[in-house]
Amino acid sequence: MKLQPAISVSKTSAFSLVECLVYIAVLMIVTGIAFSVFFSLLTHHRNITRCSEDILRALKAGERWRADVRAATEPPTLETSPTEQALHIHQARHTITYLYSSGELWRVEDEHARGLPLLNNVKTSSMVADSRTHVQAWRWDLRLVATRKKAKFIPWFSFLVVQPPTRTNGTPALASLENPPTQLAPAHSP
Repeated sequence: MKLQPAISVSKTSAFSLVECLVYIAVLMIVTGIAFSVFFSLLTHHRNITRCSEDILRALKAGERWRADVRAATEPPTLETSPTEQALHIHQARHTITYLYSSGELWRVEDEHARGLPLLNNVKTSSMVADSRTHVQAWRWDLRLVATRKKAKFIPWFSFLVVQPPTRTNGTPALASLENPPTQLAPAHSP
């Protein structure tokens, strides 16, 4: 008669402690890489959001400037110095001044009132008269400060506005009656 051992030895596979530590180490490496990618994406998202907000503010400021120049009752006057530039736009009730100084652009509606900073982080701003053959135009070149040191995109804008001709009473003439529009002849069918 054969005696059977009291404890049966089965041939099942099991994890050893070394294998378990290797799996934990691999999991920690993968988790660390995932966290670094996540935080890098989060930083890029914040930079893109900040840049798009700056672009939107610059576009709104440009459209406001164009509307102010179009509503002018007489030609704007430009004052420049080595550190500042001011464009005075004379309208029916008041004068609006766009002032660029020390990296900020201000819009002041009255000489005695405090203006609102229209744009911050402005690297350069240049408003110049752009005389054309039959109209007086103004060009505003605006460059914002890049948010990153090695920026792939530098926000740089150029706005152009044509000042409408003014009547003798000082109000803008939106349509000139001296040169009526010509009518096109109807197209002939074959």
